[in-house]
Amino acid sequence: GHVGPVWVLKFSDDGRYLASGGQCGVVFLWKTLTAVEELAPGRAHVAVMHLRGMPTRVLRGHSDTIVDMAWSARELLASASVDMTVRIWR
Repeated sequence: GHVGPVWVLKFSDDGRYLASGGQCGVVFLWKTLTAVEELAPGRAHVAVMHLRGMPTRVLRGHSDTIVDMAWSARELLASASVDMTVRIWR
């Protein structure tokens, strides 16, 4: 996982992946598992997201803190860093 603080988390549009980025300058992609649990009979439901063990992918390329990320409709991920770069990941 990350070395240092995590500054940004973004779910993919379909909710299958969670991207995390932070001070270490590395983006981690995590596969999610969703379970819907009933809070009480006849009451509201809550979706609980679980991450599968190790990251699905580790994306290296930034040399400083990652401060923002965004997913496109085509499942591309953009990450922006204090190193003044934006990277597009497939």
